[in-house]
Amino acid sequence: MHVARLKSNITRVLAWAEQTEIATHTEIVTRIELLNEVWKEFNQFSDCIALHEEVEGYVDPEIDNAVHEAKYLRASAILKERSNDLQPWTSTSAFNHSQKFHHLKTLLVDETANLVRHLVITDTAYNTAWERLKEKYNRPRHIVNSILEQFMSLPATTKIDATVLRKVSDGANEILRGLEAVNQTGRDCWIIYLALEKLDADTRRRWIERSMETDSPTLEEFFKFLDSRCEELELSKRELATGSKTTTHPEKPKRITQSMVAVKSSGCTKCSSTEHTLYGCQQFLYMSGLQRRSFVKEKSQCYNCLRPGHGVNRCKSTYKCRQ
Repeated sequence: MHVARLKSNITRVLAWAEQTEIATHTEIVTRIELLNEVWKEFNQFSDCIALHEEVEGYVDPEIDNAVHEAKYLRASAILKERSNDLQPWTSTSAFNHSQKFHHLKTLLVDETANLVRHLVITDTAYNTAWERLKEKYNRPRHIVNSILEQFMSLPATTKIDATVLRKVSDGANEILRGLEAVNQTGRDCWIIYLALEKLDADTRRRWIERSMETDSPTLEEFFKFLDSRCEELELSKRELATGSKTTTHPEKPKRITQSMVAVKSSGCTKCSSTEHTLYGCQQFLYMSGLQRRSFVKEKSQCYNCLRPGHGVNRCKSTYKCRQ
């Protein structure tokens, strides 16, 4: 129901204002704007309901409205107070660098705080700390990828579920706001991200290397890379095919005939694969020397060439077993 959504929004903004300890001035202003829009719409909806007070079954929402009005006023007061506290820091140069650095250190936690923990609070240290933080965290592409990963991890359901629907709605809205904050309002970042998810790891790595110097790669750049990558793979495949046709390995026909008579195995006697023989089997190679010898003896295969049909004293292979 529409009014229920409005009430829920007011409650969530109040919870955010009371529970969020660290927030930027922009985040607080955004919550204030959202709260005011919701409250305006809530009042308009309440006025529409009041027009039906003569209708049978009408329930006066006055008490319920008073509860949410109190929530609105409290949330508004908290957010405005926090906005005023941050205003000098974000919009004026009233603080000197030492004061800015002191305020900055109070806002940092965990790994971020460790980056500047050893710096003494001085005017010059503020610039050093700020540059360190920018080098570590001012990575637009990492931020965009992180936001898109959050979108892909939003819950899904095949049932009618208001809770899941609300999580998807709020999550998608928050993701769009995050993309707007880093000036990613177009389709390029979405299509590039989704396309990369369908590619092999080596191609993804090459794309990252190719576009490393670009904060916001475009679809045009991405498609040029894909065309170049396709051409590279196609040429490589053609060269391999040509090489396999021209390369010859001189062999003795008589030895081949004898080998074909002796070897009747259709593949690997260890894992039953038809793609390789025993000497190329990873399972066999992982066995110890004693285990391999015991296995070969059990299968009545040659200790030297690992083929069945003859013993090592009759083996005509030119290769000698080294293990």
